[in-house]
Amino acid sequence: MTTSFQAQVIKADEMERYGLKADRFWGVDAYENLYYSRANTFFKRQKGDESLTYQFKDFNLGDLTSVDLIDPLRILLFYKDSNTVIFLDNRLNELNRISFNEIKPLRTISQAKLAGNRHLWLFNVDAQRLEVFDYANLETTSRSLPVNDSVLQLQSDFRKAWLVLPDAIRIHDWYANEVNSLDFSFERTSIRKGSILGRSADGNHFLIREGNERYKIKKIKEEVHSFYLAQQKLYIHDQKEVIVYKITPKP
Repeated sequence: MTTSFQAQVIKADEMERYGLKADRFWGVDAYENLYYSRANTFFKRQKGDESLTYQFKDFNLGDLTSVDLIDPLRILLFYKDSNTVIFLDNRLNELNRISFNEIKPLRTISQAKLAGNRHLWLFNVDAQRLEVFDYANLETTSRSLPVNDSVLQLQSDFRKAWLVLPDAIRIHDWYANEVNSLDFSFERTSIRKGSILGRSADGNHFLIREGNERYKIKKIKEEVHSFYLAQQKLYIHDQKEVIVYKITPKP
C-alpha cells in the first residue's frame, strides 16, 4: 500500500512558535500545556508561563516509550523496557503504577493507551492481539483476533482504538472487534476525534477525516522531529522549537 491517493492540497497556516529544547515533544493537553522529555525525564510546561514546569522521572523504568494525554488529570506513561504503565495527575505526581511482570497470566506489552472507565488498550506481543484491560480488577475484558503484522503504533480516543500497521490502519471498537481498515501507509500518526494525521516515508503529511475526506498538507519546510494533532492544530517540533499550524480544511 502507498500514500499515492487523490487528495485535495491544503495549506498549513503558521499561528505561532516558541522555543522548546527537548529530546521528544509528546504533545499538548486540552489546555494547550506542553509535554516533553529531556534526558528521559518527563516534563509539563504551563501555557503562558515558561517558568512553571512539573516533572516526573524514574530511571529504573528504562526509556519512556509513549505518552497518552487524552485525560490531563490522568496522564499515562508507558515504559516498554520494564513492561510498566504509570498514571500521573495534572502536576505529574504519581497516582498509580502497574507492572505487567507481576500480573498473571504474564504478558509482554508493546503498546498502551487509555480506554476510559478504568480500562486500558494494550497490545499483547505474546498473543499478537489487541486487548481491553480492566486495571481496577487487573483482568482482560475483551481481545481481538491475532494480528499477523507489525504494529507500529496504537492510538485511541477512549472508546475506539487504531492499530497502525506498515500498510494499513485498523480500527477497533470497545470490544476489540475490527470494524474498519484503511489502506494507508504512514510511518507515524497522530489521531484525535476520528481525524488521522499521517506522515509518509517521503516526508509528506496527510489529514484523513471521518467520512474518508483526504487532504495533503502543503509541504512544511521545518525539519519535523515529532508532531501532534489537537483541536484542528498541527504542532511540529524540530528539537529547538514548537511551530503551531492551523489546518482547518475549507468545506
